[in-house]
Formats: sequence, C-alpha cells, structure tokens
Amino acid sequence: MKSLFTGIFLLMLTHLAFGQSDFRAGYVITLERDTLFGLVDYKESALNSKKCRFIDYNNSMTNDFNPKEIFGYGFNQDKFFESKEVVKENNEVDRVFIQVLVKGQASLYRYKDDFYLEKEESGLLRLTDPKVLVEKNGRKYYRKPIKHIGIFNSLLTDCKYSISKFDKVEVDEKSFTEVVESYNECTGLPYIAYKEEKPWTVTQIGLVFGYNASQANMVSRLSYESHLDGSSYTNFSPGLGLSFKFLAPRINEKLGITIDLIGRNQLYKVFSGQRDVLNSTNSYMTLSFFELKIPYGLTYTLTGKKTSPFFSGGASHTLHFNRHSEAIYENNQAGVVYTSRGHGQEINDFQMGIWASLGVIRKMSSRYSGFVEFRAEKTNGLNSQKSGPGLDISPSVNNFQILTGIYFK
Repeated sequence: MKSLFTGIFLLMLTHLAFGQSDFRAGYVITLERDTLFGLVDYKESALNSKKCRFIDYNNSMTNDFNPKEIFGYGFNQDKFFESKEVVKENNEVDRVFIQVLVKGQASLYRYKDDFYLEKEESGLLRLTDPKVLVEKNGRKYYRKPIKHIGIFNSLLTDCKYSISKFDKVEVDEKSFTEVVESYNECTGLPYIAYKEEKPWTVTQIGLVFGYNASQANMVSRLSYESHLDGSSYTNFSPGLGLSFKFLAPRINEKLGITIDLIGRNQLYKVFSGQRDVLNSTNSYMTLSFFELKIPYGLTYTLTGKKTSPFFSGGASHTLHFNRHSEAIYENNQAGVVYTSRGHGQEINDFQMGIWASLGVIRKMSSRYSGFVEFRAEKTNGLNSQKSGPGLDISPSVNNFQILTGIYFK
C-alpha cells in the first residue's frame, strides 16, 4: 500500500511538472494588429504569462510566441491575454502576457495574484498591496489592503452610478470585476468582459458506487487486549453514496473542492496466536460496523476536453455506527482444546486519514458527466494507539477503492 501511495504522488508530480496540452479554438493578434485563427494551448498556471503555444489553421504549424513577439492571444468566448509591461513588487519592470478581465473606458487586468486598473492615460496601476505582516498587542496579522480604495476613488468617481463604497470591496477577482463592469455600464460606452460566458460558481452533485479493499492493523493501548493485536485479512465491501464538487470556472475551471459521503458495512477478521512446546493459544477476533466515510479535498482536471484525466487528494473523516467486536479463544493444552468467547478490542468512534486518487471523467451531455476513479487511503486505525516507551507500532487502516458514478449539473 505504501508503494501505491508513492506511485500516485509521483504521477501527480509528473503531471504538475510537465502538464498536458489542452489546445482550444482561439486566436493570436500580431504586433501589426492582424488576427490569426487557430488552436491555443490552454493553461491554468503562470505559464500563460510567459508563452503562447499556437497552431495556425492555415499551415498546421506549431509556434511558440513570447510577449515581445505578439500583441496578445485569446480563446473564443473565454480568456484574453495582452502583452504589457508590469512593475513587480521589487520594482522591476517585465513584459508579460497579462490577463484582461474587462476592457473598456476602464480596464481591469490580472497578473498572477495581482490586479491592475487602467483608464485612458493613467497607465497600468496596481490595485493590490504587498502583504505586510504587522504585530500589535502580541498578535501578528497581515495589514488590511487599502491601495485599491484610493485608486478607485481617484479614477472611477466621475460616474455617479458606479459603485461608490469602495472601502467595502473585497480584494478578489469577482469583486474587482463587478466594480469595473459597473463603471463601464455607467459611462454608456461599450466594453468587453472576456469571461462573462462562464459562471462564477458551479455545484455538481453525483451518485457514487464503489468497491473497497481494506486491511486493518489492530494495536490496542490496553495491555489485557494486546494478545489480539495483528493485521486483519483483506476485507472486500461495496459502498454507495453522494459526491459534491464545488467549482469556480471563471477563476480556475480545472481546480475544484470535492466532498464525498460514502456508506458501507465493514467486517474485519484478525487472527493471532502464541505457541510453546506443549501449549498453544489462538485468538480469532471479528469487528463489524457501518461506516460513513467523508473524504474531502481538492480535484484537478487536466484538460477541458470531452474525456479528461484528473487527480484528487485530501483528508478523510470516517464515522463508525453499530459497532460490534467479538473474540473466540482456543487454548490447546497438551492436545486438549478449550474454547471460550469474549469481547474483542474496542472500536473508536471515528478514523482520520489522508487519501489520493487518479481518475478519468467524461462529459456525456451538457448536464451529465461520468467518471471512474482509483483511490488509495491510509487512516489512523480503528482503535487507540498503544502507549509506552519503545512502542512505535501504530494502528492503521489501508484502503484501496474503485469508484464510478455520474455528476449532475
């Protein structure tokens, strides 16, 4: 199981390091303001600001453009990037592709986590403050950003119908976009909001069915239960539940938050034994309960194509209901076997763990998507950890799950 986790994380790192091409219909605007139509590689990373990879419809050639070679590039009814010089936090000036959020009498731009406003001859003005850590009365905190308030009050108050309470505006893409769109609407002049076809938030609900292979490592903290310590046989059990996915496509269409609720019946069997020359003692422990597993974390979909791989990872919380633990003891004394029954090890109320997965999702229609996912999980076990000096063995549960289901928009 350890090697499985290692393999999954290595695959994730490989995809993060090298990415995967996701060519979409788009265009390039040359320095002479000519427009070339073709396919543009779509990225949700800082690579957007450094390079544009373009396949021309006319000759099918792939070209890489830097910010000094073209005016800008974009995607049909989606993002647009313009070549501009920006002043970084260290006051260095660099020419990059900067994302245009709103283009009009007042224009809003984004470069990495910074936002910029431009109006007529004002030039590109940075709206976001550098993060400053301050200490007051023994407490450390980041100073509240206020730079955008002064810039908005200076440049956007000439239209009485625009948003006036700039001190209430949050420092994020949605809030800044609403301010600049409101101002441009107030002027009555045409403007473009490049990603207006995308919703700010999307919630997907899915039905999930899965099959789980699980092994429990039982290590009791109670000395009178320690003879029952051991690893269970692999347990196979089906599960059924719901999956919730929360996305913000207008900010990042590939990254989302996932929360699952999956229920299943679990049955673990543990054998342990002791033997000397004449006598032997065997213990057979059975643990059963209904578990409600609640994994939560982040999901990253690699492309926007009809069929796309994805990976996920995060933490999990597993609740136990209808817990039952029983042990059967066989004591063989010189060939005579004595059998007795008793309580098995105590089962905790819950488990905590970490998980990672790889999968494939396919859009079946505008409203439905099907997926298959392979998930590995490791938890802190069914019982409390053994305590005492030199005791470094911990309880644990290793799970490997195959999940399939349908998401509904």
